[in-house]
Amino acid sequence: MKVALALGLVALVALALGAPLLLQVRVGEAQGAGQGQAQALLNLTQRAITVGKSLGINVTQAEELYSRALSYYNNGNYTGAQDLCLEALKYIASEAKGVRPTYMPPAYGIEAQLLAIERFVNGSPAINSTDRSYVISRVDEALKDISSGNVSGAAEILADLKGYLANLSVRVSMYAKHAMIGRLVRELHKARGELEANWSYMQEANVSPAQVADEVVKELEEELNSSAANATPAQLVGLARAVEEIESRAPMAEPFPNATGRVMLYGAQVKALVGINRSLSRVESLMAYLTGSEANLSEEALNLTFKAINATLTALHYYAAGEDNLSLEYINQSITFANESAGIAENLTSSGHGMAAAVGRGIYRADELIIGLDEKLYAYVESQNIVGKVYEFRGELLFAVNQTTYVAVLRIVNGTQETHHVIFALVVIGEGAHVNANLTQLPLRVDVVGQVAGAVHYLYVVKAFNVTELAPEAVSP
Repeated sequence: MKVALALGLVALVALALGAPLLLQVRVGEAQGAGQGQAQALLNLTQRAITVGKSLGINVTQAEELYSRALSYYNNGNYTGAQDLCLEALKYIASEAKGVRPTYMPPAYGIEAQLLAIERFVNGSPAINSTDRSYVISRVDEALKDISSGNVSGAAEILADLKGYLANLSVRVSMYAKHAMIGRLVRELHKARGELEANWSYMQEANVSPAQVADEVVKELEEELNSSAANATPAQLVGLARAVEEIESRAPMAEPFPNATGRVMLYGAQVKALVGINRSLSRVESLMAYLTGSEANLSEEALNLTFKAINATLTALHYYAAGEDNLSLEYINQSITFANESAGIAENLTSSGHGMAAAVGRGIYRADELIIGLDEKLYAYVESQNIVGKVYEFRGELLFAVNQTTYVAVLRIVNGTQETHHVIFALVVIGEGAHVNANLTQLPLRVDVVGQVAGAVHYLYVVKAFNVTELAPEAVSP
């Protein structure tokens, strides 16, 4: 607020100093908040006193205020220094009312601009040593021209330097842009640590939370870099807000719907498979008494049963890792193996030999239990696999990858209620989609109706049919 007030008094000084004053204020702003503002005001006050003297104003009171402000600044009282500078500036502005500024000799204005340019290049970390050395050498050359009375030569150098700095500013802005993108990526990787910690329960299903978090963040980082490549400074600020939203959502986000429930089912079914395997150990002890074709058939049936168990275990692992299509593939394999084994076991059961019948019944019973587990797992996969289905989502569009694709965090809506499942998504708005939202103001809370077309590293792709902007309070925190 104080700097804003001071800038309102700049007109007086700007009459005499022009562009260099703006450079000096920018340098002040680039420093620490309180100290930088105080330094900018001290510089401004000093110049205002100089201009006031040239206008014939009695600046004694302003000089006293400036002296006290400088003392406050040196003692670390930046707020006090700012207050006194503002008081001095107000005094000079009041005394200057009605005073017509005197003509400034060209050499004085050129020298002030040259010195301001020198301060600018010395204070900017984005300017490399080669550019800095060149600019300073040219400033020195121009100052020597002024000292020798060659004002026109100094003016030519000043014009050249302004053109040079204009081209340099483009490179400086790119430096700042890359620095900003690097900062965003570092912040995103902080969120990765939170995701890994929050997904530690996945270890119970032999799924690495670190690997899953890596894949999620890697994909988000690629989309972020793609979006930032041609972003304006304002859009980069929006991306920073988007990364903050990702961090804030990390504690509740899941790599896929019902991740915790999947791990629980994994544990329960693995326990059941261990029980089946234990019962088969008893069957194996009975098989030692079989001979001939009965021994061969029982061996074949048991091997198929063990293959079914392994296929079910693999299906469970993929289910717990969110790989639903692979899970379905291994469920089908398990059911195929178990059915083949059950057919052989049934033949053994009908055998007249009592021991062979007992072995057949034991293997057949194990096959039935395995198929039951597979059918249960199949039902879970089908109900929780969101790919290929149409849903209503509520959440936030975080940033734009391009004109039609947005990174988002979404909740699936069940009826009128949002579920607790929070997923990362790419929302793609195709032709014909109904959009009732200002997509230039991101992050943006929205209601999305669309089809889940697939997933890329746990980033679900949602083809949106309808996107509606929501009031901030319409989305649960």
